[in-house]
Amino acid sequence: MLKCLFIRRKLYDYADSSLSEADRIHVRQHLDICDACSREYASLIVLLREAGKKTAPTPSEGFWHDFNAELDRKLNDRLVAPLTFKARANHQLKPALSFITVLTLILAMGAYVRATSMKSKVISQSESELVNELILLDEIDPQASPAQSEDPISDELSLIHQLE
Repeated sequence: MLKCLFIRRKLYDYADSSLSEADRIHVRQHLDICDACSREYASLIVLLREAGKKTAPTPSEGFWHDFNAELDRKLNDRLVAPLTFKARANHQLKPALSFITVLTLILAMGAYVRATSMKSKVISQSESELVNELILLDEIDPQASPAQSEDPISDELSLIHQLE
């Protein structure tokens, strides 16, 4: 049984005369004593003889061009996977997005602090400009300094009284 399997694997090479001399003798001896392998060999010989009578059609040039183009496309698809967007790529962007968000917040806070400090400077400059203007107009005493009380309304009222 195991010997038949070994012989059946070599039947095509035996029919093609491509076995070594020792293997040819070994297969010939087995075919002489085994009817199942002999029938298998006989059917193989008939099949090869009939296949030899048939002629394969000759394809046109257009066929080979299309065949090569399709073969190249299929090979490229297998070798280079098509690019697809995967949700996993978002996980790689999370640290960068977090960094950009924190950096933007820091810059916004710095801009706010600078704007508020500039605003207080502008207010103090505008107050000093107002006092200088009033001094130039001789409407208030140059020795007097603007009142700095805690109530801005009373400061404005006193300034109005001084101007009258």
